[in-house]
Amino acid sequence: MSTDPKTLGEGVAFPTKYRIQEMGMGGIVGEGTNPGMNLRTYIATAALQGILANPESWLIGSESRSERAVKEADSLLKELAKGGK
Repeated sequence: MSTDPKTLGEGVAFPTKYRIQEMGMGGIVGEGTNPGMNLRTYIATAALQGILANPESWLIGSESRSERAVKEADSLLKELAKGGK
């Protein structure tokens, strides 16, 4: 099993199915799946939200905050790949 967070984070968060219906007649014109965002992006977004909730984080640059969020996401994905122990 890969331990590369980029590979581990390729799973999808919030996939959805959709149907396109024809106006008037109500028939199904098309169906599909929207894959949603990948897990790595979702986890990094949640980490960044937590970082930004700390007023002291505003003393550092936004690039540093973003880098920290991605590092936290990668760390969680690696730990989950090990079984979360």
